[in-house]
Amino acid sequence: MYNSIESFSQDFEHEKNSTLKYFKNITDDVLENKLHENVRTIGWLSWHIIVTISEMTNTAGLKVAGPADENVQPNSMQAMVAQYLSSCESAIKEIQNTWTDAQLDDEVSMYGQQWKKGVVLSALLFHQTHHRGQLSILMRLQGLKVPGIIGPAKEEWGAWGMPTAK
Repeated sequence: MYNSIESFSQDFEHEKNSTLKYFKNITDDVLENKLHENVRTIGWLSWHIIVTISEMTNTAGLKVAGPADENVQPNSMQAMVAQYLSSCESAIKEIQNTWTDAQLDDEVSMYGQQWKKGVVLSALLFHQTHHRGQLSILMRLQGLKVPGIIGPAKEEWGAWGMPTAK
């Protein structure tokens, strides 16, 4: 749970840049490839990450601009990245201009429960990280490069002077 808007803002910027690393390695030709009946597509997961920014923050009472679930998913990563950046910018401005550190212990109604505002901020970042993990598997299965976020990815080990992963 966050106790500081500034601390969240720093982490949000890092997570935004990490997600962008993933998005920039996704090609349009793999967006709708269905690898298994029980697995979502790369396009769906990417779009879900994007629409959840405004959905979750607006559920918490903020006024963040962004696409809704019912909006049609763009058929290009370039269009999705533009939406992602716009949603991130709207979210961080709204959070910084509306909530204070003192309010992060206040509770809001979220999905039938009461969450502290600081928990909402944590969940917003954890959600992205969760789905980036799913994207990494789907990207590997599609032959796309997975970027390192906390340390190198398998493809980057050599550049870091590490032995090839097994």
